[in-house]
Amino acid sequence: MEAEKTKYLIVNERQKVIEKEAETSRKQNIIKAQSDAEVSKIIKEKEINEQESTKKIQVIESKII
Repeated sequence: MEAEKTKYLIVNERQKVIEKEAETSRKQNIIKAQSDAEVSKIIKEKEINEQESTKKIQVIESKII
C-alpha cells in the first residue's frame, strides 16, 4: 500500500514537472516571438528613415543644382 502511494506521488510530481516545463517553454517561445517582432519593427523603421533621408537629400541637391 505504501509503495503504491509513493508511486502515485512520484507520478503526480513528474506530471507537475512536465506541465511546468511545457509552460516555461511556451513562455520562452512567446518572449522570443515578441523580441523578434520588436527587432523587425526597429529594422523596418530604420529602413523607412533611411529612405526618407535619401529623399530629403535628393530634394536639397535638386534645389542646389
